[in-house]
Order: sequence, then structure tokens, then C-alpha cells
Amino acid sequence: ILLSLTGDYPAAQHLYEDAIANWESSVGPRHPSVASGLTNLGNLLVEIGDEEGALRDYERALQLQHDSLGDAHPNTLATMNRLADLLIRRGAKNRARTLFNAVLHQTESPDASLHLRALAFEGLSQIQLGDRDFPSALQSSSEAVKLWIEAVGDQHPDTAASLHRRALVALQAGDKVLAASLEKRALEVRRASLGASHPDVAESLVANAEVALAADPRDLGALEMSLSAE
Repeated sequence: ILLSLTGDYPAAQHLYEDAIANWESSVGPRHPSVASGLTNLGNLLVEIGDEEGALRDYERALQLQHDSLGDAHPNTLATMNRLADLLIRRGAKNRARTLFNAVLHQTESPDASLHLRALAFEGLSQIQLGDRDFPSALQSSSEAVKLWIEAVGDQHPDTAASLHRRALVALQAGDKVLAASLEKRALEVRRASLGASHPDVAESLVANAEVALAADPRDLGALEMSLSAE
């Protein structure tokens, strides 16, 4: 993980592959540890643009998790969300929708992982946007924000990120007033939780400017806000 964070992707990939081979020989090829290794390797391959490789590893990890952990285990559900996100990027939205809905079905119980449910709603909102089903996309993104607030609180960076994503949905749906309100809240939370110099705050400044410019292209103040964040 450290090597991937520092950008040494080839070394990280080699170590993940070695770890998977080690687990396969020591605890067996169907052990949950192998699935975890495949998921981590898939995440890395997504980062470097090898979507085919990531798809292969996610698919294998998910099958192992279904067999060894069950459909409702958090690790299984997390892989389902990751695989569905990748399938959206590859244009397989129908299967992605099926996976997201399966996550939502498995997380209906009160003790379920709220963040996994939130991520599934956010994934669904992207599919619904692509279908131009704006009311459903807005509803799904609203559910995601509520779940993030319930999971981590209303002043957490993850909540701010969800507010930002919902704002993008609102903007594409044509609700510029809602988009502006959401981006303002996201900026406030990021400033309070991360500090004024954090890159996510700059992202929120740009987003606020872009929403303002979408509402009024002559808004020079918004343009200045965008330039000051660069």
C-alpha cells in the first residue's frame, strides 16, 4: 500500500502478486486472504489504467468472497461496489446496476455498513444520470448524503465529498440552486475539517465558482474565485 501511495506502482504490483501466490500456497487458493489480495491488486490496476486486469481480479475476488464469506459480508459488498464502479466505466451499466442493487438489498439490516450502502446509492445515481433519469439520480444521491452523515457525521470530509458529488448530479439535472447550496456546504465542511490549504478545499472553491458561472456566466466574482484556487 505504501509503495502505491508513493507512486511506485510496478513494485507494488509485484509485491501484491507475490503475496497472492504466497497465500495460495500456504492457506489455499480459495482462502479469503487471497480474495483480499486480488481486491488490492485490482485497485492498483485501476489506478494505472489496466481495467482488463482489474476486472479479472475483481471478478475472481468476488467469487472467492461469495464462496468463503457469504453474500452479506462487508468485504464481499465492498468488492461488489468496486466491480460495479469499474463496469460503469466500461459501459456495462446493466450489470453494474444489478450489483449496486444487490449491495442495497444486503445492507437493509440496521447493523449493516452504512458507507457501503452510501457508495451503492452514489453508483446508482451515476447510472441514472446516464439514463437521464434525473429525479431518481437526485433521490439516490440524497440517500447517499444522509447515510454518510449517519455514518461519520455532518462535519466529516467523506460527507463533504458526498455533498460535492450530489451537487454535480444536481447541476447535470439542471437544478443550479440546489447545486450551489450543496457546493457551499461541502466547502464549509472541508474548510472546517481539513484546513484552508488542503487540496480538497481548492476543489470546492473551483466547484463553487463553476456552479456560480453556470447560473450567471457574467459573474466575475466566481471567475476570480476559480482563478484564486489554481
